[in-house]
Amino acid sequence: MSDNAAPIPTPSAAAVPKEAGSLRERVQKAVVKVITHGLESGSISEDRARGIAKMILEKVPDGISDKELIEVVPTLDDEFAELGEVVIPIVVEYEEKVRKIIEGKVLNLVRARKFEDAIDMARKGMDYSKQLAK
Repeated sequence: MSDNAAPIPTPSAAAVPKEAGSLRERVQKAVVKVITHGLESGSISEDRARGIAKMILEKVPDGISDKELIEVVPTLDDEFAELGEVVIPIVVEYEEKVRKIIEGKVLNLVRARKFEDAIDMARKGMDYSKQLAK
């Protein structure tokens, strides 16, 4: 790979909203809706609702960085499956933004006839996507 090939995009590189706080608030609001609906329908006990709220406060604190937040979001439904409806749309949206960034960079490298760099960038993008999916 040449020295001027662009690095793989990372969460701090534009795919995450400019303000982690806005994504954090979006996550928190969506979790509140899940908890509220679950309590109203009886599908979530009060103890489970408290556990979800406690976990969100611990994993998604004020001041969390963009990079930390985008790494944490996919794990939120590991213990509480009902949070999948919060996690999945955010992760899919993020992956789509990263994919578009990578496609643009690969296309620019191909246009510049830097084929090895384009292949390397595409591989890094695939590796990064796999990492997110874990």
